[in-house]
Amino acid sequence: MAEPDIVQDPEHGAPEDALLLPVTEEHPNSDRCQTLRKLSHIRLYKKRWFILIVVCLLNSSNAMLWISFAPVADVTATHLKCSLDVVNYLSLVYLVISIPIGFLASWLLDTLGLNYAIIIGSWLNMTGSIVRSASEINFLNSGRSNLIYLFVGQSICAVAQPLVLFVPAKLAAVWFPEHQRATANMIASMSNPFGIFLANLLSPVIASQEKYIPLLHGVYGIPAVIACILATAGVNEKAPLTPPSISAVNSATEPFFTGLKQLMKNRAYIILMICFGSGLGIFTAFSAFLEQILCFNGYSNSSPGINIYGGIPVTYQTLCSISTILMWHESD
Repeated sequence: MAEPDIVQDPEHGAPEDALLLPVTEEHPNSDRCQTLRKLSHIRLYKKRWFILIVVCLLNSSNAMLWISFAPVADVTATHLKCSLDVVNYLSLVYLVISIPIGFLASWLLDTLGLNYAIIIGSWLNMTGSIVRSASEINFLNSGRSNLIYLFVGQSICAVAQPLVLFVPAKLAAVWFPEHQRATANMIASMSNPFGIFLANLLSPVIASQEKYIPLLHGVYGIPAVIACILATAGVNEKAPLTPPSISAVNSATEPFFTGLKQLMKNRAYIILMICFGSGLGIFTAFSAFLEQILCFNGYSNSSPGINIYGGIPVTYQTLCSISTILMWHESD
């Protein structure tokens, strides 16, 4: 009996136990031979980690731009000579715009591909941060035009949000092998709430007085610029030249609207959407108003960051538990 050929892991050069398949004298069209042919075209690229870092930076940057004024709402209102309601609208604009743009972002990601979604999202995110900063340039401002720059900049960043939020699952499926997909998806997805946490910590430290609001724009603009440069220069492929797993070879993507119709008929998905969407909406509202709630009761501006840090794990654990119980009951 012939010794089995070993399929090597192309990235590390060491054999993987899961890929130890003997080559036998079977029919060329047998399932075993087809599997071997597919394995010969599987390869992992180190570039997947670079793209993951870019997506994490982009997600964190977009989240920081969204919530940057909320932890210092009182200082921002004094600096802009406006009411707290106007400052709250700077956060609310993200939520209003992301609903209709979300459908477009899903279609764009499905149609144009991962690289275009990342690049377009990074450019929108950077452009929005620059337009926001223009509100602090004296010769560009006359009257209340500084508020116009702020709202236009926030709106541009809001358009970028669905693009960068929807990327993690696609990135994990296209670039990562099966045993790394959950980890990659988790890291990229959690970079958004991590950005919210960072903004709640940094904003009170940076903008302790209204004269430091321009510095706040600059600090939050730097990650947006870096993410845009890295995405434009390094994310130039829709997918790796060779798939990272057999499931990626066999995967077939449904047309966008066909998949959307199927989801709307899936009761388990509807339950998950309602549970997670409700929890995320509550978390978003508290993120935007927590500083005003706590400071009204005598807490400092830095308190929201501590509460956000403790609230994220509790919120996600509660949502996951409720969703799991409901879907398990539905499946029975």
